[in-house]
Amino acid sequence: MSFRALFAFLVWAGIGYAAVMGLNKIYDESRLIGQQSQQPVNQAASPVGLPDRVPAQH
Repeated sequence: MSFRALFAFLVWAGIGYAAVMGLNKIYDESRLIGQQSQQPVNQAASPVGLPDRVPAQH
């Protein structure tokens, strides 16, 4: 039972991580598109509370 619970947790953690990475990539792309029409935003600041550094997308 504990093995199945651990397996389910790993599956959900992987799905959640993939969703966060996908949304973060979409957010970065939309922010770059928005920068072309607005004044430059400080890249170091994370306005939504996202981590400043995210793992590189391979």
